[in-house]
Amino acid sequence: MGDRLVRIATRGSALARRQTTLVSTALLESMASAGSDLLSVDWRMRLDDAWRRIGYERGIQGNLDPVRPLAGWEPTQHAMREVLAAADGRPGHIFNLGHGVMPETDPNVLRRLVDAVHSETSG
Repeated sequence: MGDRLVRIATRGSALARRQTTLVSTALLESMASAGSDLLSVDWRMRLDDAWRRIGYERGIQGNLDPVRPLAGWEPTQHAMREVLAAADGRPGHIFNLGHGVMPETDPNVLRRLVDAVHSETSG
């Protein structure tokens, strides 16, 4: 549960940030007060609630349930839109799959997910 330096590539620019990886939502405020610029929350916590609790000046890495893509494209797309709606276009949101990709996941669903996130967040 420590701070670490990560490189975040965003549309051709790289920003150095300190990130605190969140282990428990019960520790959210305490971890935010430790001084990190970015917190990670898993799919069990809504991004809008997390941001309200830690302050909108911090970034959040907020996640799609990694099991959702196993259900195919339509459930994945629905869940992606829920995550993006909770992020509400705020700067500092990093979209990803919580805890990575399940081995059985269809790569085509992942390609569509990446393309859809880029499409819906660009501009």
